[in-house]
Amino acid sequence: MNCKIPTKKAAIVILLVSLSTIANAQVPYLVKDINPGPNGSGPYELTNVNGTLFFRATDGINGI
Repeated sequence: MNCKIPTKKAAIVILLVSLSTIANAQVPYLVKDINPGPNGSGPYELTNVNGTLFFRATDGINGI
C-alpha cells in the first residue's frame, strides 16, 4: 500500500495528538505525607478500585 501524506501535515497531526494527550494527562501530586521525614512510608500492595488507589504503608508509629 502506498500512502502519500505531506511531511508537514503529518508532523502537525502528530504534534496536535501529542499536545492533546499531554493536556488530558493527570499529573500526580502529594495529598498528604503520612510519614514525614527521611524514612518514608514504604507503601505496598497498591490496588486500583474503580479509579481509587488503595495501599498499605507505615505512618512511623503504627507499623505496616
